[in-house]
Order: sequence, then C-alpha cells, then structure tokens
Amino acid sequence: MILIWQRPDLENLSVVDVHGKTVSEVFDELTSIIEVLQIPAELVKVRNYEVGITWKHLLDGFGVAIGTGRDEMIPRHKWIACFPVTGGSEGHYIHIDLISFDGNGNQTTKPLFVAKTFEGWDVAAVFAALCGRILLA
Repeated sequence: MILIWQRPDLENLSVVDVHGKTVSEVFDELTSIIEVLQIPAELVKVRNYEVGITWKHLLDGFGVAIGTGRDEMIPRHKWIACFPVTGGSEGHYIHIDLISFDGNGNQTTKPLFVAKTFEGWDVAAVFAALCGRILLA
C-alpha cells in the first residue's frame, strides 16, 4: 500500500522553535503537540483506525536519542532531518537528527529523538513528515 499524504493545515498546526532551548524543552513541546494531534483522515480511512485516534496510540516508543543528554542545549545546526527507517528485526524507526558542518566543512549528524512504530512504513513516513513540519525542518 502506498499512502499519498496531504499536507496538514499549516495555519493551525503548532510549531516548535528549537533555538535557545534544551533537548528536554523541545522534546516536551513536541510531545505535547503529538499527544493530542489526531491522525490524518487519509490514514484513518486506509488503515481502518478509529476516528479521533492520536499519534501516541500508534507509537511504541518516543524519546531522546541514545547519547544525547536531555539537559543539552540544542546546538547550532543547518537543518533538522526527520526520516523513517526499517528496523533491523521488526518495526520502523523515525529519526529526528540535527545536520551541521564542522570547522572543516564536513557534514555532521547529531541524533536528537527516535520513535518506533509497528504500524508500517506509511505510518512512520507520515509521522516523520509531521515532525518535520512541527519542528520547521
């Protein structure tokens, strides 16, 4: 199944500005939006989910990436990358990373948050896109 996802109503979508905040502050703000945000109608219809279901029901985990401290300040970065990957044994992970360049012009990546779902690639991809919109990626 390939799901064509329509862009959310950006005028009514809450966003999180990551600048000048700790990892914990950004995670808490992002989580508070995700916990109440309903699943897009297209996904509800295609996957036969209950109307009104929220993202917290479809994620089997969402947290700060291993090696990233909750009290760290969000470092200067060029981009925020939100993308799904297939898990090594099962499920799909959604990575939220910061992309920047070191003093030599080499690209560096800092893992920020990771989510997991057993609901399939389409759900992971929609969630990654949604996080990208919320974080102004």
